[in-house]
Amino acid sequence: MIRPNVRLVVLGAMAVIAGVSGCTSDEVASPPQTKTPGPVAVTVAPPATRDNPGRASIPYDPCQFFDDADVERAGFTPRTRERADFIADTYSVVGCKFKELRDGRQARILTVDVSNVPLREQPYFDTATEHLTIDGREAVIFHLSEATKSSACFLAMSVPEGSASVQISTSLAFSTEKPCDRIKEVAGVYEAELPD
Repeated sequence: MIRPNVRLVVLGAMAVIAGVSGCTSDEVASPPQTKTPGPVAVTVAPPATRDNPGRASIPYDPCQFFDDADVERAGFTPRTRERADFIADTYSVVGCKFKELRDGRQARILTVDVSNVPLREQPYFDTATEHLTIDGREAVIFHLSEATKSSACFLAMSVPEGSASVQISTSLAFSTEKPCDRIKEVAGVYEAELPD
């Protein structure tokens, strides 16, 4: 049975899709060990924050650390960077969204985010279509529903005190690529920037 507060994580992910068609410690998390981010062409506002009782804070902001070189390596357009957070009473998701433009049209959308809900507490963990590791991190590939399977693919990885995910959504009218075709490759680019 999915707990109500965890069910909201799925709703947050569903809100991101609409644009295209645990830990109990209250201690402050230590800063993530990541590289110094490179240049970013488009600056976005800082993430909204909220205390989630029983959950760790999120010290990593993908909009800051997933720089333009990473975005290009993943196959998306850096100047399309925009914030994609979902902040609820019981959990938080801090994320960033990018588009791949073909002839000025939106062919694909990439969303990278971090949640303070651990991977094994996520409602999709047990129903994932594939369990794997990305550079030593436990990971799963999943779909929210059969209805969205042809247009969106998700890969979530374990990070300290939470989980990090990659979502690729495609516009079937402007892309022949399936959402899951390159998700492992893109997740590898994102994984390299995540805290240990």
